[in-house]
Amino acid sequence: MNSRRCLTVYATNCKFVVIGDLNVHVDDFGDARTIQLNDVIDSYGLKQHVSSSTHNCGHTLDLIITTDDFPLQYLRVRDVASLSDHKCLQFQLPGNSADSTTGVTFTSRNWSQFDVDAFEAELATSQLAVAHTDDVDWLFDEYDSYLRQLLDKRAPKREVTRRPRRHALWFDGDCSLAKM
Repeated sequence: MNSRRCLTVYATNCKFVVIGDLNVHVDDFGDARTIQLNDVIDSYGLKQHVSSSTHNCGHTLDLIITTDDFPLQYLRVRDVASLSDHKCLQFQLPGNSADSTTGVTFTSRNWSQFDVDAFEAELATSQLAVAHTDDVDWLFDEYDSYLRQLLDKRAPKREVTRRPRRHALWFDGDCSLAKM
């Protein structure tokens, strides 16, 4: 996000979250890009929340940036080495209690039933594993097409409607953290 867009968003006085792999080693305080990013964060009154390593090589690359008055709750960095060389950032944002009759519908995959070993075995016997070509376009198309087909087979897409649940009064931050 360039400084002009950041200023435009910030000037609207709204709460926002920037999440992603910014590919800046924020744990290296002497790095020029880290200094530049920290200057932008400081000058706009933002806060970068991730303080531990998010990459298997030991750097903090994946960031969560919010306005300083929009605190994260229960940030947890989880290792998902079987899926990525980056770690998973799990957190909760403060929000309004919503009406339990409304919900959000989205498309998702049933990852809890996903069999990684079967996926890897099928991928190992695919054209991708035995192809000997320098045709990058073919490889890209085959990679995209085959992985989509394999994911649709192993973890089909489905429509999910998630309805917000009200928490009991006794369900405090410690309970929420233990649940994660």
